[in-house]
Amino acid sequence: MNTLSEAPFSAIKHDQRVADFDTIAAALDYAAQGENGICFYNSKGILQQALSYRDLHENAQNTARKLNGLGLKRGDRVAIIADTCAEFFVLFYGCQYAGLIACPLPYTIYLGGKSAYVARIAGLLKAADAKLLFLPNTLDVLKEEFSTTSSVPILCFSELDNMQGHSDVQALGADEQAYIQFSSGSTSEPKGVMISQRAISHNARAILRECIRITPEDRAFSWLPLYHDMGLVGFSIAPLFAQTTVDYITPANFARRPLLWLQLMAQNQCSITYAPVFGYKLAASRFKREENQFDLSKIKIAGIGGDMIHADQLDIFSQTLAPTGFKPQSFTPSYGMAESTLLVAYRHGIKTDQINKDALEKNQIAVPDTNPATSLHLTFCGKSLQDHTLFVGDANGTPIAQRRIGHIYIKGPSLMSGYCNGGSCQNGFLDTGDMGYLCEDEIVITGRHKDMIAINGRNIWPQDIENTVSSLEGLSNARIACFSVTEQDQETVIILVESALTDPNARDELINRIKAAVNASEGVSTKIQLIPLKMLEYTSSGKLSRSRARQFYLSNKTAIN
Repeated sequence: MNTLSEAPFSAIKHDQRVADFDTIAAALDYAAQGENGICFYNSKGILQQALSYRDLHENAQNTARKLNGLGLKRGDRVAIIADTCAEFFVLFYGCQYAGLIACPLPYTIYLGGKSAYVARIAGLLKAADAKLLFLPNTLDVLKEEFSTTSSVPILCFSELDNMQGHSDVQALGADEQAYIQFSSGSTSEPKGVMISQRAISHNARAILRECIRITPEDRAFSWLPLYHDMGLVGFSIAPLFAQTTVDYITPANFARRPLLWLQLMAQNQCSITYAPVFGYKLAASRFKREENQFDLSKIKIAGIGGDMIHADQLDIFSQTLAPTGFKPQSFTPSYGMAESTLLVAYRHGIKTDQINKDALEKNQIAVPDTNPATSLHLTFCGKSLQDHTLFVGDANGTPIAQRRIGHIYIKGPSLMSGYCNGGSCQNGFLDTGDMGYLCEDEIVITGRHKDMIAINGRNIWPQDIENTVSSLEGLSNARIACFSVTEQDQETVIILVESALTDPNARDELINRIKAAVNASEGVSTKIQLIPLKMLEYTSSGKLSRSRARQFYLSNKTAIN
């Protein structure tokens, strides 16, 4: 076992080629000629395994030969539970060489328990039309349960070890699909996004050349789940297209020890990382200067994505981590989605737009306002990638003026081929489902269209209410979900707050504090429900699922009232 101080692989020593490959397999073929690779660390920060791209290449090709002996046809979909381990990478890239379409699925025992998790995977298998499912060895105990909910053959990762390889392999070509990515909002109606080799090649090129401006000295670090586009594309496929070394810890180990993320980045002199805002918020809350002496000055890209970007929480991170040499200008707000492979727009450095809240809610327009009492700050996410088009329009797709809030539409070579269950882009443009506005051609996100709450002629964004609640003392790390339901023929704003409080007086006091704060900030009456810890679910990108929270509320309404 390697010690904490060791960091395998260093700067690229051969000629770096940056995203000039037509396929994922071609990118791995070239990366295998160098000395870099991927590293896996455990919860104590000890290096568990280092896998060079050369070894990954060899193992993936051997796995491809074994896959070819399973009776699968070219283009068949192979589902893989995406644990953060070397076996997942070998299988994923093995599918590329075997001519099969890999489909990473969540490695998360959902809070509803094993049965809910098994049922969810069964739904994803059906949506993907998967012909085979691979399980991490740690989920072998669920193999029988998976078998009862799906007719798909199931193998554990280790079962490939003793299989014989069959014939030569033919990798997926430039005109074929690359993999299937389930979008982060996929819940009751999962949407499998089909990404082509051309789309991933274009998006990797944009990520590496435009956004990151990758160099041979760069090294990346990720704790993001590999079944989400930001983890899979941003911190496996894209780095591969530049032969860049990546260090990993699991999402679970990050949740238990968020400072391990920062400590290992400092130790390995990593320069690139990405996370949702909550990741930075959680790490900052655990940092104590007197206990942590490490250097983050090497970080040049501290990307933010996966959810609404609250600049005030990032300010807290940069101020708290200032003693480590962290540079606030390394923050890289980004806008992306699985349907566009990953990245849609980005900017270097935080810039906010201070606008009038009343005009936003009543008239759907972003009017500048410098009065703190009547305004709110929204974060710019930059301009669209080169060779891509982004505009804001009405529900019919007609462009509207800058600073008018509308639907966000995108078009470009990074767009998906379509959804597994049908449906694609209209006239080449995709209605993202996100709402926002343009200002000086930079996009500002205001929320998801389906999440918007309409109350008394006002459009209220639930994340504003959730942010207000989380700013209250004692609730900074609480799970909070806001949504609306129709009760007694009128729209009612519901706020679910996870709480461990058991004393009735303390619970009543907290409810009253929340009601007062939301009424003062938003001018709306709300119904507050305190629920047990770990009842609210998150999507694969770390966003709290409001649709699942709403479903939970409606299903348990009597019990929690």
